[in-house]
Amino acid sequence: KRARVTSIILISDFQESLFVKSLMANDSSVSVFPIAIRPTTAANISIDTCWLDNPMTLAGQNNQLTVRINNR
Repeated sequence: KRARVTSIILISDFQESLFVKSLMANDSSVSVFPIAIRPTTAANISIDTCWLDNPMTLAGQNNQLTVRINNR
């Protein structure tokens, strides 16, 4: 049986070019929690991409976050 998604945590800088649809969920039983991040100034380092090994984690399960960092 598939687990039902009840909440979505969206972490982004929310650049307009990234979104072509509304952030509102089609299902009122799904809660969307947008978390805006603000860029910080660093001389030559940036996060290129990050992802979770399993996007559908259940409560109490471990999940690995992988981050790709660029050093320019």
